[in-house]
Amino acid sequence: MKLKHICPVTIQATKTATVQTRWHVTQSRPYPSLSSTYGLRWENTEQLFPRGGAAPSISKHYRCHLLRSGIDPDNATGNRNDFAGFSPGLVYDPQTGQRVATPSHPGTFSIRGRDMGEVSVEFGNNPEWPDILLGCLSGGVSRAEREWIMERIVPQLRDYITTNASSLALEAIGELSHHTAAAIAKARDELALCEAQMQKAVTELFAATL
Repeated sequence: MKLKHICPVTIQATKTATVQTRWHVTQSRPYPSLSSTYGLRWENTEQLFPRGGAAPSISKHYRCHLLRSGIDPDNATGNRNDFAGFSPGLVYDPQTGQRVATPSHPGTFSIRGRDMGEVSVEFGNNPEWPDILLGCLSGGVSRAEREWIMERIVPQLRDYITTNASSLALEAIGELSHHTAAAIAKARDELALCEAQMQKAVTELFAATL
């Protein structure tokens, strides 16, 4: 998987030291699904089919994930293994035959001696007040840590989103198109199978009756 939007962020960790980080930025998109409960129709469409003739739109919600050191954006996993601070946990060691703990992925930063682990910043309805989230084992950010991140990291991410808004939207729309095309193809295959099953049953009924 290729990570298309990478934002470099230089963090002024101390008065004399900086930390170079990279963040993967994406725009959220709807995840519609086909339902046949009350006739075949789309569900979870959000603003794709607005009432009153309004034009379709997608949410102005953006996610920024801190990437691990040394990651190749052209050959990423597309999951948490791409993130700095993520630990895969226990893995099987073929040499010892035992499960061993693996260290967390490098690339994160520290605030006043605390390793922040996995970090993500999410911009929603109020881009001036984003959500700052840590990995499940790291706990939440304190008020002082939030202020530190808001001062040193958030402005650079916000500027990147503003500069690349059109490209981010095109990526999200492209993923939406790919997702819905796959869903439609699957539905066609299932409908073709149902049609073949019914044609076979009807043919056999005619043959047995004549």
